[in-house]
Amino acid sequence: MNIKKNATKWLMITIILCALSLETVSASKFHSNQQVTENGEPLMVNTVNIEQLDFPIAQSNLFNIMEDAKVIASDPDLHITIRGREKSDGTYENMSIHAPTFTGLLDGVQVVNPAYAPQLYSTDLDGDGEPEVIVVLTNGYGTGIDRTEVKVYRQDGTLIPVEDAQQSWNTSFQTQINKQQMDITWNQKQMILPTSILQDPTDSVANGLQIGAVRQYKIENGQLVVAGSVQVGMMNILGELTTVYQYQQGRLQAHSFQLELDEPYRSAIQIK
Repeated sequence: MNIKKNATKWLMITIILCALSLETVSASKFHSNQQVTENGEPLMVNTVNIEQLDFPIAQSNLFNIMEDAKVIASDPDLHITIRGREKSDGTYENMSIHAPTFTGLLDGVQVVNPAYAPQLYSTDLDGDGEPEVIVVLTNGYGTGIDRTEVKVYRQDGTLIPVEDAQQSWNTSFQTQINKQQMDITWNQKQMILPTSILQDPTDSVANGLQIGAVRQYKIENGQLVVAGSVQVGMMNILGELTTVYQYQQGRLQAHSFQLELDEPYRSAIQIK
């Protein structure tokens, strides 16, 4: 008996049987991934899981596949880019942030006007020794209005909650106004401002004191700061209220307040 010849024959039979087995398994998997429509026709369903693929897919690529996404802001030094899709109402949607250590969705409102592009910062705000990524978005501007919001990301892409500045201001100020004067209580101080110094006192009395029509977040000396206008109506800007944030109990909280009045209101106001 020719052992070499028989060995070759059995090897060929084994290969053929293996090929038939693989074909049967593949067909079985194909049919297991099918669903049937109402008329009995097979409907293919994609069951591929990205995590099971053999090759890595960068998360940033998932955002870059949007055909109409554009770069809203970019800082080459920080290697941070903001992308989004322009809407018909003058704002962006589907915004995403691309940083060296993370990529994620950026929730918020940002106007399209490039003069108000997002501001990007990197500094340690929570004291853990690693810089956070800070994004300041502009969500409104116009006559007497300029408002921004802030997002603070850790290096892993998680957000640090930031106390709402408007809410803290509203609870800090109490005012009463009549035709003669405006009584302002702030920081345990009572201030009186005669309405005669205001432009259009009648309209000012009707509108009362407003804080934050202009609201600007920024980074100063390694701290998160927000400045808001203090005004009566649209015409009377009394001054600016500045708030410095401090990281406490897992979030950035309004820590200190400073009110700086402009002339002629600073000279006219009486402090009790």
